[in-house]
Amino acid sequence: MAEKLTDDQIAAICRAEVDGASGNAAGEISHERAEALDYYYGEPYGDETEGRSSVVTREVMETVEWILPSLARIFTDADNMIMFDPVNETDIEQAKLETEACNYVYWKQNRGFYNTYTFLKDALLSKTGILKIYYDNTKEETKEEYTNLDEIELGQLLNDPHTEREIIEMEETELGANVTFKTTEKIGRIKIEPVPPEEFGIARYARSPYVEDTNFCYHRTLKSFSELVAMGYDIELIRSLPFDESAMTEEELARRNKTDEEEPFDFVAEESMRNYFITECYIRLDRDGDEIAELLRVTLAGGHYSSGSSRLLDIEEVDHMPFATCSPILMPHKFYGLSIADITKDLQRIKSVLLRQMLDNTYLANNSRTAVNDSHVNLDDLLTSRPGGVVRYKGEGAASQYITPIPHNPLPNEAYSMMGYLDDVKRQRTGVGDETAGLGESALANVNTGVAALAFDAARMKIELIARILGEVGFKSAFRLIHRLLMQNQDRLMMLNVAGNFEAVNPAEWRKRENTTVQVGVGSVSRERRMVALETIMAKQNELIANGGMGTLVQPFQVYQTLRDMTDSFGLQPQAYFTDPRTLPPPPPPQPDANAELALTHARALVMDAESKMQRNQIDVARVQAEQQIRFRELELRQAELQLKADIERQKADLVLLQSESKGDREIANLEIEIQKQDAEKRLEALELELKTVQQEKDREVEIYKNQMNNLTKLVQEDMKTGGNDFQKVIDDLKRDNEMLRKQIEDFNGTEG
Repeated sequence: MAEKLTDDQIAAICRAEVDGASGNAAGEISHERAEALDYYYGEPYGDETEGRSSVVTREVMETVEWILPSLARIFTDADNMIMFDPVNETDIEQAKLETEACNYVYWKQNRGFYNTYTFLKDALLSKTGILKIYYDNTKEETKEEYTNLDEIELGQLLNDPHTEREIIEMEETELGANVTFKTTEKIGRIKIEPVPPEEFGIARYARSPYVEDTNFCYHRTLKSFSELVAMGYDIELIRSLPFDESAMTEEELARRNKTDEEEPFDFVAEESMRNYFITECYIRLDRDGDEIAELLRVTLAGGHYSSGSSRLLDIEEVDHMPFATCSPILMPHKFYGLSIADITKDLQRIKSVLLRQMLDNTYLANNSRTAVNDSHVNLDDLLTSRPGGVVRYKGEGAASQYITPIPHNPLPNEAYSMMGYLDDVKRQRTGVGDETAGLGESALANVNTGVAALAFDAARMKIELIARILGEVGFKSAFRLIHRLLMQNQDRLMMLNVAGNFEAVNPAEWRKRENTTVQVGVGSVSRERRMVALETIMAKQNELIANGGMGTLVQPFQVYQTLRDMTDSFGLQPQAYFTDPRTLPPPPPPQPDANAELALTHARALVMDAESKMQRNQIDVARVQAEQQIRFRELELRQAELQLKADIERQKADLVLLQSESKGDREIANLEIEIQKQDAEKRLEALELELKTVQQEKDREVEIYKNQMNNLTKLVQEDMKTGGNDFQKVIDDLKRDNEMLRKQIEDFNGTEG
């Protein structure tokens, strides 16, 4: 088991990490950020020559400021920048509530737009945008006075779980007690603050853009004496802290610009207004010797340039690093990526040199040098250049003999070509060019054909990639931190307005969420292209409606959806302009028409009469068919009976013939005749039974048919009640069926006769 680390050892490790961290004041990263700020402000390069042009182009500033509006629109246009994904079907509504709560904290409880703007600009200009997200437990002290309190009311005030009350003064009266309290209310809420890049540092060996993947980072900022006291630190300890000189670092000087004050603060005698550098270090160390590193927050005071003189204030074990960071151009296996300034600084320097030379050449062309004979020309007159001025000279002949302009080389066309080439390079690197900086009249004229929209999208592919990186790495980490802090610290219900309905949310009951979706404005297509697509859809819908497609190919709510998407694209509220047809109540039933009701009654009478006739005809046909089959069967039975009787007579004749034979033969013959007679009687009984069965089956079939016709009649009547049939068609069909049945009966009767 490893040895435990003492507080002094932990402080020493933190000081060493701070001094060696990437991004500190003495490092190369800080120098590059300071240089980027100088280029942004257009500061001179230091190689200017007196009498020559010293102009500085502003490619860095122009590119950053052209990208910023696009990114700001992407991240502020979406209803919810970040959405938490549900884990199953039952979690859909809960995920929506948690999404609304986190977005409410980011945009409403904090300065959401300012924080977003600062984060984006720091990333574009200074390599990395940084947001610090933490739970603020600051307590607010006030005085409260109450009159005529009874014992119950007094007890409720003293037992308030959210406010600590201390009785300062109490006076008993006949009606109760007059009490003066000193209240200490816990104002707990999540705070989100953009961190200046020069105040943040990370382990030099960091290999990921995510802060939580490293073992060390720090945040160094100024805190006043009063702020440190409010944070709970001992007053004498604060007074003993080393006081830092007021000189600024290179990056701080660059950020303030040459027009600002040189000093960030001045020494003041008032103790409460004194400022101290406080360094919050987040480091993973095995403090207790259990071979498992714990995440510690180590607070040091003092040490502006070097942490060697800093003092340990506090050590606390925590469960996360409160930072969300991201670079616009990621470099694999590095924390710090590239900024827009990094990829445009060289273009600004080259264009500045070219522009200076072009201006010098133009100045020389407008005011060229002259060769003079100083013995014949008055130099004072020559050097005084003014319209209508006179130059005196001595000698005979023309002035050109004594004053000769010196020719200069004209500006080559390659210089202008080079300037255009540099603009093309900038567009290829950043995506910022004519397509995004502004659209010409010809492009706007072709917007309906999608030409401008397609060109716009192609030019902004790099910008949209930057937006995706910042969303997935930076803002997703920020909202995960917000979600975590709400779960751990929010001890009160939150009331949220969700789609016009107020919902009570209890973050203490939430589950941990890792799956989140980033909503980057209009997504992978630009707003312009989206509008073109919606206009095309609307035109097609109108065409289908004009051709009778409403209710079949196009539904009313689909038209509303198109209108809603169009208003959303403009950043407007759809409900202010259009109404969802699905929310409308159903139309009232139409009032009955007297004439139509009379016609309906007459039609029903005709249908019922036709049904009765059809039913009678069908029953008659069924009866005739059954009787015919019975008669056919009776005829077959009669024929069989006659055949049986003939057989009996033949047997009698055979019997008479056998009487002349021997007695034995007669007995045998009599026995055979008896057997045949019995057999014939059995066959006759079987035929009579079969005839009876056939008759019963036919009767049963007729009864079944009657029941089917009754059911059919009921169905037709019910359908008439609902008005679902064309009555004239029903009547015509019944008449046709009735006529067919009549013909069948006539044919059948004719066949029988």
